[in-house]
Amino acid sequence: MDLVDQVVGRVENGQAHFRYRHSVLATKPRVLFDPSNSKHMKDFARFVKHNTWGDGCCYLLEDPYGDIPSMIRAKIADYYIAKYIQKVK
Repeated sequence: MDLVDQVVGRVENGQAHFRYRHSVLATKPRVLFDPSNSKHMKDFARFVKHNTWGDGCCYLLEDPYGDIPSMIRAKIADYYIAKYIQKVK
């Protein structure tokens, strides 16, 4: 995971004391959306319900898509239609 260092400082008895800490606002690692992964599906359902990723989107935008929500909707549709295609005689 990529973490962003942050300087934290304080002054004590006229002396400056600094230390580094990792920011909680660091970028999340990006992954490919997998419609068979229930965590990915719940994450997208939360996005649809609240219209926000909350703490940021962790999915990579793949070609030929122009935005992540449209890409995910297409991947979900392809995933489920493929299941039904297998049943067609």
